[in-house]
Amino acid sequence: MPVFTYNPSGRAQERRTVKGGGALAPGTHEISVAFVPADKGFTLTMKVDGKVTQTAPVDRIIRILAGEAIIGRPALDDRTGPRTCGCEIEKVTVGTAKSS
Repeated sequence: MPVFTYNPSGRAQERRTVKGGGALAPGTHEISVAFVPADKGFTLTMKVDGKVTQTAPVDRIIRILAGEAIIGRPALDDRTGPRTCGCEIEKVTVGTAKSS
């Protein structure tokens, strides 16, 4: 199952996690995560194959100049699952979307 954890300061009260809603069927999938401006702060949104799977409120975004991305590995607090995703990750793109 796709999982994205935004952990800007390492403090549990600022950590937000969104999940993909279940195991992915074999084949190619597109997983995206976005910080969407909201009335107060932002909404962290995960989409799998174009469908929103989960959202979480984010009070503020802390712009991090350097950091770590763990792709194909368990979430920060998940010690129960497998150590790898057992999948082939073909491409990862990190960027920003410009508003129109």
